[in-house]
Amino acid sequence: MRSALFVLAASLATVTIARADAPPPRTPHGRVKIERLVVSSIQKAAVGALETSLPALRACYEEALQRAPELAGVFNYHGKIVPGGALGDGASSGGSLRDKQVQSCIREALTKIVWPETARLRELFFELSFAPSR
Repeated sequence: MRSALFVLAASLATVTIARADAPPPRTPHGRVKIERLVVSSIQKAAVGALETSLPALRACYEEALQRAPELAGVFNYHGKIVPGGALGDGASSGGSLRDKQVQSCIREALTKIVWPETARLRELFFELSFAPSR
């Protein structure tokens, strides 16, 4: 009888130890890619400005992946860069990225970008794709 209790206790201890050693749940990671960017005469500088914001955009997306691990899609923006390098009037659409919270976070991140200084209004269009890392 004692040996049976010892085996049962040892089995329970092993299970407990195995569960304590289990790796933590994996945090979802995502990829953000600039698919298209069109700005007259300041294209290269605008790409550089948008690339500096990729970590913030990725953070928006990865937060959304916590809620919806399969979330993927395209975000479109059409607007203007005003003299001085700020983002002027514009319109964004979630495109196929159908999460209102991530769209709002992306729009907020875009307002913080230091765009290239320009002497006049510049039309701006870009498309960003978002996909979970595999």
